[in-house]
Amino acid sequence: MNSYGIRLKQVRRVLGLTQIQLAEQAGIAVSSLRRYEAGEREPPLSALEKCAKAMGLSLNELLNGDIMHLYDEMKSEAEEVKESIQSFDLYQKLLEKNPEMAEWDWQSILTSAELIQIRFDRLVVAFAQLNGAGQLKAIEWVEELADIPRYREDINIPDIFKRNKLVPEDD
Repeated sequence: MNSYGIRLKQVRRVLGLTQIQLAEQAGIAVSSLRRYEAGEREPPLSALEKCAKAMGLSLNELLNGDIMHLYDEMKSEAEEVKESIQSFDLYQKLLEKNPEMAEWDWQSILTSAELIQIRFDRLVVAFAQLNGAGQLKAIEWVEELADIPRYREDINIPDIFKRNKLVPEDD
C-alpha cells in the first residue's frame, strides 16, 4: 500500500467519513478512492488536493500534518469521561433505576461524541477563515438548515440560550 493511500484512509476514518462520502465531496470516483486506499494506484496530486479540501484540510495537513493526535486525544478524553461517570454514585443510582444502562455500548456513545467534536472543530476552523460578511452568511445558512426537518436533531436547547436570544423562542 502506498503511503499516500494509507494516510488518506487514516484521516478519512478519523473524520468519520465513508469512502462514498469522501469521494462525493471531493468529486472523484469511489472506485478511484478505493484503489488509492488499497494501494492499487498512486493518487495524483489533484485527487489528493480535492480530498484534502473535502475534509477541511490543507494538502500539507493531509499528507504530513498531525491530525491523528485529535483521535488519540479524544479517545483518551472519552475514556476519562467514561471512568468518571462510572465512578460517580450518581451512576450507581441511575443504574439501580435504569438497569439497561449496564448494557449500553459506551464505546459507540463516546465515538459519536468524538465525531461531533471533530465536525465542530472543522466548522470552527472554516468559520474563522471567513470575513465578517461571510460569517453572517454562514450563520444564516446554518440557521436555515436547522429549520429543515431532515437535517435537525431533536435536542433540548438550554433556557439560558433562549433568554440571551442566542436561539429563537419556541412557537
